[in-house]
Amino acid sequence: MRTIGTLLTAWMLTAGVQPANAEGPKADRTDFFRTPLVCGAAPEIGCGSRAKPLLLELEKNSAVESAWLDRVGNHIAIVWKSADLNRKQRTKAIKASFAQNDIPIDVVADSGEKARLFTDFTGGGRWYRGAEVDALSLEEAG
Repeated sequence: MRTIGTLLTAWMLTAGVQPANAEGPKADRTDFFRTPLVCGAAPEIGCGSRAKPLLLELEKNSAVESAWLDRVGNHIAIVWKSADLNRKQRTKAIKASFAQNDIPIDVVADSGEKARLFTDFTGGGRWYRGAEVDALSLEEAG
């Protein structure tokens, strides 16, 4: 029998919300990139239809565990399978995916900004994986 906490966590993950208490990504395996994926028709949310191909492509990369878009479409979070790659190797590993989807790549290097984004990412902010960004398109249509 599932507990309310288990059901809530499952719902949060389905809704694209990363729960604070989930066994989740570690800071040394997570990078953030600035992205121009804000929806033109609804500027308060990200563009799901534009982000989805990129996120799905990124998750095909053998070095990537998961790729996420924040709700407003300003950042992508990439959780790496291993902390062994340095930042330059990580950026090189995904550069082709960004280029193929005609999205510029701009790594968040500032430690303060990265810490703030990581707190949002792991602390209940709204982040969406490739298959989940359709929810943003539904918001736009509504």
